[in-house]
Amino acid sequence: MTRSLQLTAAVVLLTFTHLQARTLVFKGTPISRVSLTAEQANREDLTSGQQHEFALLITKKDGKYIWESRESKELIKVDAGTFTHFISPATGWVKIGHTSQFLEVLKMAKASGVGEEGLKLLIGQNHLSDWMLEHKYFYFEVITQGMFVGIYYGFADELDL
Repeated sequence: MTRSLQLTAAVVLLTFTHLQARTLVFKGTPISRVSLTAEQANREDLTSGQQHEFALLITKKDGKYIWESRESKELIKVDAGTFTHFISPATGWVKIGHTSQFLEVLKMAKASGVGEEGLKLLIGQNHLSDWMLEHKYFYFEVITQGMFVGIYYGFADELDL
């Protein structure tokens, strides 16, 4: 085996081992983006190509969560009610809503006597859109760079914590 072929085989093996050691926790599909600076704010719906380009990927390796789609930053996981947060200090965070848990809260509220107007108020207070409740999970991803803030809104149908 030539030296070049040996090096190529070693690189492929190391890459495969690196990928194999990480498990996929969350893959989100963004549908819109909001960009903010001190001078302006813009909102845009993403094309299918942009949805693929800006997909949210979180993996887990050796008990640590990694923000694969954002320079492989380490994340801190925090569960809070119907939401799971992944935080990267000084970089941004991801907030994932669990639709089934939120619907359970609505069901309990209704069973305790909260009427339709109260349920609408609860949904409104959480700033939920109809499309969010059509998927198992919905999320927003906040990315900061200097004084720029980018926010992606999206959905996913699988989460493996």
